[in-house]
Amino acid sequence: MTIGEKIKAKRNEKKITQDQLAELCGLSSKRVIYDYESGRINVSLKVLHKIAEALDCDLEISLKNKNS
Repeated sequence: MTIGEKIKAKRNEKKITQDQLAELCGLSSKRVIYDYESGRINVSLKVLHKIAEALDCDLEISLKNKNS
């Protein structure tokens, strides 16, 4: 599972929309979240940390091997 897929799964588990997650992370729009989740762009470590905080999950979980 890629980091983007993990973000999407955790976001859906928490019942948070892409717009809500973008707002919680101080990002400009849900389009950025969509791009991260779809793998169109790579998420920076700084933003990944914000996403992990917003989704109340460990950053370490997001960084584990993409096949885990």
